[in-house]
Amino acid sequence: MNFARTESIIPAPEPTHAIAAAVREALHCRETGEEKVIVVAVCGHGHFDLASYEKYMLGQMVEPAYRGLV
Repeated sequence: MNFARTESIIPAPEPTHAIAAAVREALHCRETGEEKVIVVAVCGHGHFDLASYEKYMLGQMVEPAYRGLV
């Protein structure tokens, strides 16, 4: 959510794992003082999920209850 608000880009679901990893790495670098260049490719077709993104940004997304495999 911070990425979308900061960059004004709603990424597709596929690159969000890379974005999260880049954010974690950047925070680690901030803590340790290490300087590092972090490159992330953002791709995909997020416009197909705009209704879901809108629900998420408004705090209306409900976490489903997962059941274990039998």
